[in-house]
Amino acid sequence: MLTHPRVLLHWEQALEGLPLRPRWRGVVRLLREALLTMGRVRQLMKPWPLLVGTLLACGCWMLEAAALQGIYAALGTPLSLQQTAVIRTATGLGGVLSLLPAGLGTSEATSIGLAMAYGAPRSAALAATLVLRIATVA
Repeated sequence: MLTHPRVLLHWEQALEGLPLRPRWRGVVRLLREALLTMGRVRQLMKPWPLLVGTLLACGCWMLEAAALQGIYAALGTPLSLQQTAVIRTATGLGGVLSLLPAGLGTSEATSIGLAMAYGAPRSAALAATLVLRIATVA
């Protein structure tokens, strides 16, 4: 509803009707940019771009889980793809919920803790987490 063209047009007209005082021009300009952004969001929420974007994101997520599984296998700790997918998902969510830049610290702690819970030794969990972090950041 917030991205409907008529609603956006109504809000833009309401912005034009506001009395412009010099101290409010920056706020009005910011609101215009927000309305433009909402119009762009509508384009991204169409079924085809949304489906393609979701499939690309899921594919990348599974590639990272497979890479993590390969790292653990190379370290002599075989974890299943399901386990590494859970580790990657929890790592990503932990990083986002921490509100720190790039989830620094919390995502690594989550990854190491879950890997240890799945039976990986601490040294292998730390090494795999650092290698994956470096590989995804670089």
